[in-house]
Amino acid sequence: MELSEDECEKELTKHLKNNSKSKIEKTVAHSKRVLEICKKIVTYYDDDLEEEMKKLLYISAMFHDIAKFDDNKRHHEEAENVLKSMFQNDKQLKKDKQLEKDKQLEKVCRIIACHKGKFNPKDNILIPAAILRISDKIDKINKDKIDDFVDKYSSSMEKIKESFIKNGKDFEKFKEACDKVKIETEKIKILR
Repeated sequence: MELSEDECEKELTKHLKNNSKSKIEKTVAHSKRVLEICKKIVTYYDDDLEEEMKKLLYISAMFHDIAKFDDNKRHHEEAENVLKSMFQNDKQLKKDKQLEKDKQLEKVCRIIACHKGKFNPKDNILIPAAILRISDKIDKINKDKIDDFVDKYSSSMEKIKESFIKNGKDFEKFKEACDKVKIETEKIKILR
């Protein structure tokens, strides 16, 4: 899936068009902040995350709340239906290209599904799923929801730690990268 940040924003805005301008602006702004946090964590984590996985993570960040106004409680699960209706069956693509795009779309949907609720990603999306989940939690600092942030950040880290240990991944390295970004985000918030 080749989508720029601008293309993602355009598609997100188009899907949200039936909502108020304020809701659209807040959702797009949140998605962009989550994307930037993901990029920072990837930079600090530097775990040889393949370029394709980075691209899929960044697309997931932009679309992670796309179904929020369709079903807020299950938006992380409902996003799959929305994205598949938007991107599957592109008549312009040859069959093999469509198959590859569908596989990538499936990974994006699985990454998004892990950003809230249970955290049980398959190994091949474990790291991007963890980065998206924590990036979404870190953005709560920008909403002045510090108590909410502390609870959700801590509980998400525990779930991620279990998955990392189970899959033989270096959790401490991941946590260190996330903590650096969290501290930077807190400093920026204080300076505002």
